[in-house]
Amino acid sequence: MVNGSLRSELRTGRTNAERMSKWIAFDRDGANYKSPKSFINELPQECEGVSYIQQFSSSAGEKPGLRCHIFMQLTSPIYAGILKTYLQHLSLSIATLRSTISLTKIGVALKWPLDITVCQNDKLLYVAPPEYKTSFKGKRIELIKKRVHAVRINFEHINKATIDADVKKLINELRATGNLPAKRKLEVTVD
Repeated sequence: MVNGSLRSELRTGRTNAERMSKWIAFDRDGANYKSPKSFINELPQECEGVSYIQQFSSSAGEKPGLRCHIFMQLTSPIYAGILKTYLQHLSLSIATLRSTISLTKIGVALKWPLDITVCQNDKLLYVAPPEYKTSFKGKRIELIKKRVHAVRINFEHINKATIDADVKKLINELRATGNLPAKRKLEVTVD
């Protein structure tokens, strides 16, 4: 969310990345799913039967895999940091997603299959129909109405410390697979 209108100017200082959000966005370009519905079927039970907006990207039909954003309204606003942790939890706990986690180019962090930055309020997500030159058939943006209007995410079973430990372990496993040394804790001494 931007504080005020912008005209040919930077967003710097005009947004709050940690502000609460009324929406959760799932961004998985190139996922190993045939449709948004097949992705949603793997989400936790709380997402079952919830209305959502699906927005196919400009590369849908041009590049392999599912290429779209899925937006679900939340029953109550949630802080961006909590939504990021939830997206990390999903990426680590859903086998289809976990199997696609990789290291970043420099090999010190994870490249998440679900973009964990899309829930930050300073991240721009374009929702206008894209210009494209593909054979994509169907609607680019569509509201899929279900029996429930908004999702109530259950965070009680999600432990940030456990996720952080799993992330560190996975980084070291992937580094070992790539013949890289284990990531060490950085210690700085100041005189």
